[in-house]
Amino acid sequence: MANRPWEIEKIKNNIKYLTNGAIVLTDEEAELCHSLLEKDGEDIKAIVEATYHLEWENKDYEGLLVFSDYRVLFFSRIDSGETELDYMETYEYPFISNVTTKDETSLNPKLTFTFKAPRKETVVFRNIDRTKMDTIVSMMNYYSSNRKLKDYKKSKSSGWAVKVVGGILAVLFILGLIGFFVEDEVAEESHEHVFGEFEDWEESALKVSINENQIDVEDLIEYKISEAYFTNIIEPPNYNKDYPTIFQLKPEDNTLYYVIEMKAVNISDQTIDPIMDIPILFTLIEDGFYEFFTTPLYLNTDLSDFAFDKKLLPEEEAHKYLYFEVPKKLQDNENRIDLRVNHYYDYKGQLINLR
Repeated sequence: MANRPWEIEKIKNNIKYLTNGAIVLTDEEAELCHSLLEKDGEDIKAIVEATYHLEWENKDYEGLLVFSDYRVLFFSRIDSGETELDYMETYEYPFISNVTTKDETSLNPKLTFTFKAPRKETVVFRNIDRTKMDTIVSMMNYYSSNRKLKDYKKSKSSGWAVKVVGGILAVLFILGLIGFFVEDEVAEESHEHVFGEFEDWEESALKVSINENQIDVEDLIEYKISEAYFTNIIEPPNYNKDYPTIFQLKPEDNTLYYVIEMKAVNISDQTIDPIMDIPILFTLIEDGFYEFFTTPLYLNTDLSDFAFDKKLLPEEEAHKYLYFEVPKKLQDNENRIDLRVNHYYDYKGQLINLR
């Protein structure tokens, strides 16, 4: 059965949320992402633009690296209306030994996957957004150490490459045509159900209110800011140091982290994923003009590590960090600093003054 319009729209909106609007998927790319999320409840946790060099072809592919909580997907960008995909690979976490990052130049950071035996190969992606690298490395190392083969519905090679000449998307296109030729009554009923559900979700995303340092998304979640500060290292309060700190800037770097700590409380009557279910964007604004984007981090229950699979039960609380990589001079000047809070349907947003 072809995917319903609201499913594709939800994936596109989730990606927009995760990237603060920097990446907008075509319908074809969202359809491909949806078709490859094979495990029940599998979510996209991060996505970045990247370049992959295929050695045996001596060719670079510009595309997207999509990180779910079970696998990593790379595919070349698909123009709207196109039915051909140049290149695709998937990697599952049980086969990944570790992930590292390195800045070859300030404009050309690279992300390296090293696989476990018997493959023992390394795959390098370049030209990735520097501000996302720390989070991605920490997240992938977390999943590669926790995901086991038994967690998967079916086992398959940790990495595979396929040249697709309309293959996957052609099948999806055919399924779409089959779905088109349904009886009018069924189509009308489906239309009302699908868009009624989507409109309910859209409306809930609109109800955001701010009172001093408290942010309320009505009937869903409440955030309360506790403190904000500059630092060159981010560690949970009870960090056990089982592995080196990921979020650490060097003295020679020209940037610092600006961290906002807050408490998140689920005020709904159902379990929610505060990262994927709450379409709220946080942006740091300097002097009413310069923008810095963030990736949210949640802490686990004992505050010893970051949690990348966060679910909140009704009335449950969690500690949340927003971190922004900003120029060092921002710490020393007296420019105004605001946190802008907005959602998909309110691009202007609301401001919380932090300095």
